[in-house]
Amino acid sequence: MPEQREAVEVRLVQVPVSVIDPRSGGYASVSGLGPEAFELRVDGKRVAPDRLIVDEICGRASERIRPVFVIVDFNYLDGRARIKVAEALASLAARAASLPASFQVYGLTRQLRALTPEPTRDREALERAAEAIRRTAYRQRPPGPDIGAESEADALFPGASRRGDVDEFRPSYELFGRSEPAGAAVSSFLSAEARLADFWTQARSPYHPASSLAAIEAVMRAHADTPGRKIVLLFTSEAFRFPSDDELHPATRAIRELAGRGYSIWTVDTEGLSRSGSSGSKLLSSLARDTGGALIRKLGDLSKAFDGPVEQLSCYYLLSWKQPAPSRRTERFQLTVKLRSDRDRSLWGLRVVAPGTLTLVDPITRLRGLRIGALLAPQDYPRPPVDVALDFPRPAGEIAVMPFRVRVPLKDLTWLPAPDGGVQSRLVTDAVVEQATRAGIEILCQFGADRRGGMLGLVLPRPPAPSDPGALAIGMECPVKRPKGLVSARAAATDLAARTVGGGRASVTLGDSDTSAWHAFGPRVETASGRDLVWRPGMKTAKRDVERSSWAFLPERDAASPEDRLALAYLLCGPDLSRAAQEVRHALVAAQGDATRIVMSFDSSAIPAAPPGPGCVPVRVTVPEFSLQPGGYAFAILRRGTDASTLPVSAVRGDTPAGSDGVLGVAAFRVGD
Repeated sequence: MPEQREAVEVRLVQVPVSVIDPRSGGYASVSGLGPEAFELRVDGKRVAPDRLIVDEICGRASERIRPVFVIVDFNYLDGRARIKVAEALASLAARAASLPASFQVYGLTRQLRALTPEPTRDREALERAAEAIRRTAYRQRPPGPDIGAESEADALFPGASRRGDVDEFRPSYELFGRSEPAGAAVSSFLSAEARLADFWTQARSPYHPASSLAAIEAVMRAHADTPGRKIVLLFTSEAFRFPSDDELHPATRAIRELAGRGYSIWTVDTEGLSRSGSSGSKLLSSLARDTGGALIRKLGDLSKAFDGPVEQLSCYYLLSWKQPAPSRRTERFQLTVKLRSDRDRSLWGLRVVAPGTLTLVDPITRLRGLRIGALLAPQDYPRPPVDVALDFPRPAGEIAVMPFRVRVPLKDLTWLPAPDGGVQSRLVTDAVVEQATRAGIEILCQFGADRRGGMLGLVLPRPPAPSDPGALAIGMECPVKRPKGLVSARAAATDLAARTVGGGRASVTLGDSDTSAWHAFGPRVETASGRDLVWRPGMKTAKRDVERSSWAFLPERDAASPEDRLALAYLLCGPDLSRAAQEVRHALVAAQGDATRIVMSFDSSAIPAAPPGPGCVPVRVTVPEFSLQPGGYAFAILRRGTDASTLPVSAVRGDTPAGSDGVLGVAAFRVGD
């Protein structure tokens, strides 16, 4: 009988360690230590010196990876604290280019928003983040001039009103039908979500810290595979605490385990010098102590809060060894890192800062954590790409329903041979739609956000080509009791074969629109390729979109295919919707030399019938597939009596401003070969 052998997967484990000289008063490690200076024990068993690799990450060796993830928790910051944090970040922006670290800034309300798209030292990017934070500190428009980049964001997405209380919104419909662009109108979103509370007169917040801990965990999971030491710098206040200390240890377990992946957490109590008789937050001190960071509390100048983390990143040691990887369940080990001071007297008095535990997570638990992380911080989970879109609410009896769509490109999924022929891919999808209210966040609807999620099996005759436009398209409708305020949709897609998770988000503000005259909000071009696999609640499996009912936003840089069904989609608002079909018309135009020719005109059936009176109604004008030759085109939304043939050629490039010469809107696009 042949000898049977069991295969064991081995994982290279890396743990960052700091060796501090307390007499220096700093956080950078002493340099020049070799492998012989360290002793590592795993569950009490010493790792043999020939199995232990020690790398000194100091000076030039540390320049490659030195991220600081700055999380500003608005749930525990009052107006004055937010101004102090904004000033500290603006001060950092002026000197960031000379520091041995890069900074990614997040704003945490009831959800997590990236204020910088990635770790950066760019002064303008950090100043934009500081300005977004500063704007949340005022119930009315903050004093001082606008910075240029903020004005660009406001042009993209008008968002929250700057007159009066932050609960007042100007309706913004430019993002209907598409995912939220990175960095778009971040201050408007934060102003809507970051409610002001007076923590200067109360020691505790009614907001439970578990949600903030989940967001911190999401950021840590997103970047856990980045090798080397990583810093989380949390700006909060002493109100960040549990009602009972008995909750502290179990609630922070996941974060403490993630700290073993190279994280140190530094916590900043922004009220440390302002409150008299304060005992501080055990939660803040525990997060810092258990992860090798520090609690910064009694600091008059918050800009100095960045100095310790940057210094800790400037020099440390990376200990590496091989450890059997778990296959069925998560395994936890006790770590002990010591200096061999019994052999080298020069090591006397030095202090070792290292994780006390090592957690090796099994694949199922890891994916579950990534799914939660992608829902909380979708911008940090790019693969597979997830496109989320919200549509304008429509009446449904006594309430309104708000459709939302989730799309995952088929070509970006992992396809394996199917038992009955063809190829298959398995996907878990999770989605949640929320609305900001005065009382907090109300969940309008959710899909799959549980232990198993919404699992779908997809089967195709062959793997999709790299140019295939098809996607898995999931459509749902959410009831909306009060169609006003900020609505956000977030989704996560888990590729089970590749063990990767992608996230996406869309946000729009709803409000009373300007109906004194006719307006076309957010005109855009959408395509229906017929190659999507469509799934809706109640369906047993996803089906091919043979009816071409699944629409996707066409980015301006992309060209539509002649095989696509095309549509102009927008929101029409006016003083009397019953007359909309008589007052507004549509045309498709193309350039012909120096003139514009009409390719198609459309009858009034594209505008839905509506009762008399002011209001808004979604409009979709469709062009059948195989109707257009390659070239440039533009949909034109016109007032009655406006001749589309008189439009300038620039209209085909989308350069004709809305409202000029009876033009309510133009949406230009290209059809490729």
